[in-house]
Amino acid sequence: MTPSEFFYTFHLGYTKTPTEAAGDKAYVRQIENRYAGAICLAIGSGGVYTQEQVRYLRGFVTITSQEDTTLVDRVEPMLKEAADLLDVELVSSSSYFTDLQFLKDAGRSMVYDMYTCAALADFPEPQMVAISLIAEELGVTEFGLLEKIRKQVEMEVELRKNRIKLLYPEGHDMLEPRYANLHKGN
Repeated sequence: MTPSEFFYTFHLGYTKTPTEAAGDKAYVRQIENRYAGAICLAIGSGGVYTQEQVRYLRGFVTITSQEDTTLVDRVEPMLKEAADLLDVELVSSSSYFTDLQFLKDAGRSMVYDMYTCAALADFPEPQMVAISLIAEELGVTEFGLLEKIRKQVEMEVELRKNRIKLLYPEGHDMLEPRYANLHKGN
């Protein structure tokens, strides 16, 4: 099982990877580029992204990209490009990333992935604005849906903290700084 197959099976519950489902590597490469581009567009907005978010996106792209192995090297340039866009330009740019039907169908998943990355920086306002604008382009417009997705991400952040506290009640020297002192709390 490849890392990508593992992700799609155990994180998303898929029975096939996008390449297996589409049967067209060039099409999947295009999907991977646009999916990653849309997330970078949201997270890069306003230039407030953190190094932790860059690390997360590089890891995310590494594990989800089956067909474009160079995509990981383009994460930071895509974030930097997005940092300079005005909201109106962001909407215009996002239409490129969302015009494939496959990506519209994956809209909720894309928004979830955007919120997951934004959570690493405590949901900065420019990223939240960008996510809502891109969500609209994706057709993720059902009343209250963005709030539900964000709440899900927030619950998962807390669940991760609780799991770490349970597994490492005395702490652990390999924990990331944000988790290093969880054992000292309640």
